[in-house]
Amino acid sequence: MYIMKPIYVIALLLAGITLTASAQDSGTLPVLSQNPDALSAAMGQTGGSTLSGGHYIYSAPGAVFDRSERFSLSYTGIIGMGHDSMWSGSGFYNAVTGSWRFRDKHALIAGFRYLGGGSVLTSTESGDGREIHPMDITADLGYALRINNHWRAYVVGHFVESYIGKIALTGGGSLGATYGSRLSSVPLGYTLGASLRNLGGAVLYGKKSGKYSMPGSVTLAGDLRYGLTSEWTLLAAVTGDYLVQPASAKQYAVGVGLGAAFLDVMSFQLGGTILPGRYFLTGGLGCQPIRNVSVGLSCRVAPQQREANHLALSVGCHF
Repeated sequence: MYIMKPIYVIALLLAGITLTASAQDSGTLPVLSQNPDALSAAMGQTGGSTLSGGHYIYSAPGAVFDRSERFSLSYTGIIGMGHDSMWSGSGFYNAVTGSWRFRDKHALIAGFRYLGGGSVLTSTESGDGREIHPMDITADLGYALRINNHWRAYVVGHFVESYIGKIALTGGGSLGATYGSRLSSVPLGYTLGASLRNLGGAVLYGKKSGKYSMPGSVTLAGDLRYGLTSEWTLLAAVTGDYLVQPASAKQYAVGVGLGAAFLDVMSFQLGGTILPGRYFLTGGLGCQPIRNVSVGLSCRVAPQQREANHLALSVGCHF
């Protein structure tokens, strides 16, 4: 019953914010859907997870209070982002994030994302066309609050610029809450979370190019942490993400993963992500080569969609 109370409160919050979601035509902006955090992504988790290795604003904003350090800077580069079958060649994704925790219960989080590097051959009624190089850029700023020892909440604003031969500008936001606790009888901790992510205005590439929606989604997430010994910790995590904007999309993603961590020195992750008609296998490892610096390597393999395979490298500094 004690665990069910926070689940019930989070469900009520999620139901309320879901009723405010608007829908238009079709999803776009794949830069918003990518999880750049090596730790949680290697465990198959989407954005909105309750786990994060440092990219708090894009993976788990509430996790910014899990570390003792007040400042954090992280960078991720992903190569092989064949995120759209229309694109040829390998795409390249960059994410840079930072966080500042102050007065123990407040945190400012910020980030910048870039996705580009591919090409699209357009066509006209006469059959000729031109090659364009699409790209998406976002600048993001958020605030996280530790309400008490269990509850955390956050809100994030997004500014988005997208180019597909024409430029579109739009904005949106994300918000969520998490509940975490530990069991007294066994060395087991858990976190539950709910969020509404990437809800925003229309994406308009000129009057004749159609109107699209930001890929707003509802996400439920949770993780377990079990202290196997004084040195080893076992991890398990799950996320469920459902696209609500546009409502007609009927898209979802379910991520599950397992991991193991040896103190703060090394960690290993395995997982997978299930989407309509396809799935991804994920894995990764992390290490701390020197004090306050973390490095993570993760990969994604898509057996049914080879162009979706990618490799990610993350570097973080916490002080």
